[in-house]
Amino acid sequence: MTNTEVRAWYLRTLSKIAALNLKWTEEGCPLEERARRASQIRHDARLHAREMMGDPGEVEQLRARDQQVYGRPDGPTFDQLLKAHRQDGCSDDEAFERIIIEAQATNAEINEHMRPKDRDSGDKPK
Repeated sequence: MTNTEVRAWYLRTLSKIAALNLKWTEEGCPLEERARRASQIRHDARLHAREMMGDPGEVEQLRARDQQVYGRPDGPTFDQLLKAHRQDGCSDDEAFERIIIEAQATNAEINEHMRPKDRDSGDKPK
Protein backbone atom coordinates (compact mmCIF):
# COMPACT_ATOMS: atom_id res chain seq x y z
CA MET A 1 0.00 0.00 0.00
CA THR A 2 1.40 3.40 -0.91
CA ASN A 3 1.62 6.16 1.67
CA THR A 4 -1.05 8.02 -0.27
CA GLU A 5 -3.38 5.03 0.02
CA VAL A 6 -2.56 4.67 3.71
CA ARG A 7 -3.33 8.36 4.30
CA ALA A 8 -6.62 8.00 2.43
CA TRP A 9 -7.53 5.04 4.66
CA TYR A 10 -6.58 7.08 7.75
CA LEU A 11 -8.71 10.03 6.65
CA ARG A 12 -11.69 7.74 5.91
CA THR A 13 -11.33 6.17 9.34
CA LEU A 14 -11.30 9.52 11.11
CA SER A 15 -14.23 10.75 9.02
CA LYS A 16 -16.41 8.09 10.68
CA ILE A 17 -15.99 9.59 14.15
CA ALA A 18 -18.70 12.25 13.69
CA ALA A 19 -21.36 9.67 12.82
CA LEU A 20 -20.20 7.41 15.64
CA ASN A 21 -20.35 10.29 18.10
CA LEU A 22 -23.91 11.04 17.02
CA LYS A 23 -24.85 7.37 17.46
CA TRP A 24 -23.20 7.24 20.89
CA THR A 25 -25.04 10.43 21.88
CA GLU A 26 -28.37 8.94 20.79
CA GLU A 27 -27.56 5.83 22.83
CA GLY A 28 -27.02 7.99 25.92
CA CYS A 29 -23.26 7.50 26.11
CA PRO A 30 -21.73 10.07 28.49
CA LEU A 31 -19.64 12.87 26.98
CA GLU A 32 -16.39 11.74 28.62
CA GLU A 33 -16.81 8.21 27.29
CA ARG A 34 -17.52 9.53 23.79
CA ALA A 35 -14.35 11.62 23.98
CA ARG A 36 -12.35 8.61 25.13
CA ARG A 37 -13.74 6.50 22.30
CA ALA A 38 -13.04 9.15 19.66
CA SER A 39 -9.51 9.64 20.96
CA GLN A 40 -8.91 5.88 20.94
CA ILE A 41 -10.14 5.54 17.35
CA ARG A 42 -7.70 8.25 16.31
CA HIS A 43 -4.85 6.71 18.25
CA ASP A 44 -5.50 3.20 16.91
CA ALA A 45 -5.79 4.54 13.35
CA ARG A 46 -2.48 6.38 13.74
CA LEU A 47 -0.70 3.20 14.82
CA HIS A 48 -2.36 0.99 12.21
CA ALA A 49 -1.57 3.45 9.43
CA ARG A 50 2.07 3.40 10.42
CA GLU A 51 2.06 -0.40 10.34
CA MET A 52 0.72 -0.25 6.77
CA MET A 53 3.30 2.27 5.53
CA GLY A 54 5.96 0.79 3.29
CA ASP A 55 8.85 3.08 4.16
CA PRO A 56 10.21 2.57 7.69
CA GLY A 57 12.14 5.85 7.40
CA GLU A 58 8.92 7.81 6.93
CA VAL A 59 7.35 6.01 9.87
CA GLU A 60 10.32 7.05 11.99
CA GLN A 61 9.92 10.65 10.83
CA LEU A 62 6.30 10.61 12.02
CA ARG A 63 7.29 9.01 15.31
CA ALA A 64 10.02 11.62 15.78
CA ARG A 65 7.51 14.40 15.09
CA ASP A 66 5.12 12.96 17.68
CA GLN A 67 7.96 12.61 20.16
CA GLN A 68 8.85 16.27 19.66
CA VAL A 69 5.27 17.54 19.80
CA TYR A 70 3.75 15.22 22.43
CA GLY A 71 6.73 13.70 24.23
CA ARG A 72 5.65 10.27 22.99
CA PRO A 73 6.42 8.58 19.65
CA ASP A 74 2.84 7.35 19.23
CA GLY A 75 1.01 10.62 19.78
CA PRO A 76 -0.78 12.08 22.77
CA THR A 77 -2.66 10.14 25.41
CA PHE A 78 -6.22 11.02 26.32
CA ASP A 79 -4.97 12.33 29.66
CA GLN A 80 -2.44 14.60 27.91
CA LEU A 81 -5.17 16.04 25.72
CA LEU A 82 -7.48 16.57 28.70
CA LYS A 83 -4.72 18.22 30.73
CA ALA A 84 -3.81 20.57 27.86
CA HIS A 85 -7.42 21.70 27.47
CA ARG A 86 -7.80 22.21 31.20
CA GLN A 87 -4.65 24.34 31.17
CA ASP A 88 -6.28 26.40 28.40
CA GLY A 89 -9.12 27.13 30.82
CA CYS A 90 -11.67 24.62 29.53
CA SER A 91 -14.16 22.94 31.79
CA ASP A 92 -14.10 19.15 31.58
CA ASP A 93 -17.14 19.13 29.29
CA GLU A 94 -15.55 21.72 27.00
CA ALA A 95 -12.34 19.67 26.96
CA PHE A 96 -14.24 16.49 26.09
CA GLU A 97 -16.02 18.26 23.23
CA ARG A 98 -12.71 19.56 21.90
CA ILE A 99 -11.14 16.11 22.09
CA ILE A 100 -13.99 14.71 19.98
CA ILE A 101 -13.58 17.49 17.41
CA GLU A 102 -9.80 17.18 17.33
CA ALA A 103 -10.01 13.41 16.88
CA GLN A 104 -11.56 14.15 13.48
CA ALA A 105 -8.99 16.77 12.42
CA THR A 106 -5.75 15.99 10.64
CA ASN A 107 -2.42 17.67 10.10
CA ALA A 108 -2.58 19.62 6.85
CA GLU A 109 1.20 19.47 6.39
CA ILE A 110 1.21 15.68 6.61
CA ASN A 111 -1.85 15.46 4.36
CA GLU A 112 0.00 17.50 1.74
CA HIS A 113 3.15 15.40 2.10
CA MET A 114 1.13 12.20 1.56
CA ARG A 115 -0.90 13.64 -1.33
CA PRO A 116 -0.39 11.94 -4.68
CA LYS A 117 2.25 13.75 -6.65
CA ASP A 118 1.12 15.14 -9.98
CA ARG A 119 2.41 12.66 -12.51
CA ASP A 120 1.89 15.14 -15.32
CA SER A 121 4.25 17.95 -14.46
CA GLY A 122 3.72 19.66 -17.77
CA ASP A 123 7.13 18.65 -19.04
CA LYS A 124 5.79 16.44 -21.82
CA PRO A 125 6.75 17.38 -25.36
CA LYS A 126 3.87 18.91 -27.29
